[in-house]
Amino acid sequence: MKFEAVEFTKMAEIMIESYPKLMAYVTKCGKQIVGTPYCKYTNGSEDFIKFDIELGALASEPLPEQGEIYMSKTCEGKAITAMHKGTV
Repeated sequence: MKFEAVEFTKMAEIMIESYPKLMAYVTKCGKQIVGTPYCKYTNGSEDFIKFDIELGALASEPLPEQGEIYMSKTCEGKAITAMHKGTV
């Protein structure tokens, strides 16, 4: 699921609404999520207030596209990940 020009303050709201839709679709197709869902940030504004984001999860098998849900391929290899746990 891809979203463009999302304000940083709205990202959590979009994730809370969108991940259940994504998970429900995978389940409806009789497949499974294999791994942790992710959020890929791209094309951030200079002031880091707005970003294009892609929400996704690795599925056990390819799924047909439906509306805002589509298949994409991630790069193979090592990756850096981070988890935001809120304010410190």
